[in-house]
Amino acid sequence: RKQMKTAGEILHYCARYDDGETLMKVVEYAAKNLSEEMAELLMYKTDQKSNVLVPCAKYQTEGETLMNLAEFAKKHLSKEQMAKWLSQANQYDWTVLHYCAQDQGDGETLRKFAEFAEEFLYEDMARWLMQANKYGMNVLHMCAVNQKEMGTLINFAKYGKLFLKRKEMATWLLQVDTHNANVLHYCSRRQGEGQKLIEFLDYCEDHLLPEEMAKWL
Repeated sequence: RKQMKTAGEILHYCARYDDGETLMKVVEYAAKNLSEEMAELLMYKTDQKSNVLVPCAKYQTEGETLMNLAEFAKKHLSKEQMAKWLSQANQYDWTVLHYCAQDQGDGETLRKFAEFAEEFLYEDMARWLMQANKYGMNVLHMCAVNQKEMGTLINFAKYGKLFLKRKEMATWLLQVDTHNANVLHYCSRRQGEGQKLIEFLDYCEDHLLPEEMAKWL
């Protein structure tokens, strides 16, 4: 409907161009006036095929707004809707996790958001964590490229073990992007974190078969 399209686009514009306080005030205002349609509004997707959570993760980089929006949505979406909303990807297959790893600071928001999603995604957590974008990059690639501290990558890889079986873990670690680069390629570009690189190698050695480790290296 035209009204819903307009309201949905306003929400997306706020997520992209305004501060987090403004976004949340607009969301709360919408809840008062569109209470019966709030679920539809939150799940509204633009031409980029993403709901408001995706641009929020990309452009509201302080982390608090993303978590506030997610907590707000719990009041208006069913568990099934929340699962779909949280795991939504855009037209380039970027999920909220990709943007958290790229744009949300020190990695704390990435972990908080993933833990928040556990309640709704259940057995789909493995698929979500492993999802690669259009460029073949999963969340581990994004951590290796964008997170200042390599500890974020190591900790998130350890977190993934809670949901991934051994073969899934191997696939996750061995994933190569469209440049044929795996996580290790991006890690090795770091300067001054040699000890962390060795720590990551030690961790991965515990989850890869010898032939997989040889292929990875």
